Amino acid sequence: MNLPTLLLAAINNANKGMTGYDLTQQFSKELSFIWSASHQQVYRELNKLEVDKLVKHELFPQEGKPDRKVYTITKAGKAALQEALTKHPKLAIIRDPLSVMLFASESSQFPLVEHLEQQLYFCRQRLEELGRQRNANASNAVRNLLLERQIQMVKAEISWIGDAIKELGVELEHA
Repeated sequence: MNLPTLLLAAINNANKGMTGYDLTQQFSKELSFIWSASHQQVYRELNKLEVDKLVKHELFPQEGKPDRKVYTITKAGKAALQEALTKHPKLAIIRDPLSVMLFASESSQFPLVEHLEQQLYFCRQRLEELGRQRNANASNAVRNLLLERQIQMVKAEISWIGDAIKELGVELEHA
C-alpha cells in the first residue's frame, strides 16, 4: 500500500468529491495514525493520479480565491483501488529515527537513556491522543480497528523502551 492507494480510498470512501485541501486535512486529523503526508505530497500524487486517469477534477469558481479543484475517482481508479486491495501487504520494515540513533550510538558516548526517556514521554502522549481519537470514532468499526492497532503498537513501544532503559542502565553501571 502507498500514498496513491490511500488517496484513492479516501476519495472513494467519501462518496463525494474532495479537494486537495480536504485530503490534506483528513491526513493531518483523521488519518495521521496510519499515514503522514505533506500537502505537497498529496497534490503531487493527485496530479499523477489524474495523468493516469484514476481521478478527475472539476473546477468550482470562488470569488476572491482560486477555483476549487474537486477530485472524484474514475472507473479506472476504482478498478485500480480494487486491484490494490487484492494484494497481500508485506510485513513492514521498521525505519524510525530512534532505531538509527541506537545503532549509531553503539560505538560512541551518547545519552541513550535520556533519549529513550524522551521517547517514552512522546509515546505516552501519543497513547492519550489515540485514546481520544478512538472515543471520537466509536461508531466506525474499521477506524476503531485501525486505532486499536496503533494503540497496541504504541503500548509495545512503551514496553520495549522500559526494557531498553533497564538493560542500558545495567550496562552503564558496569562500564
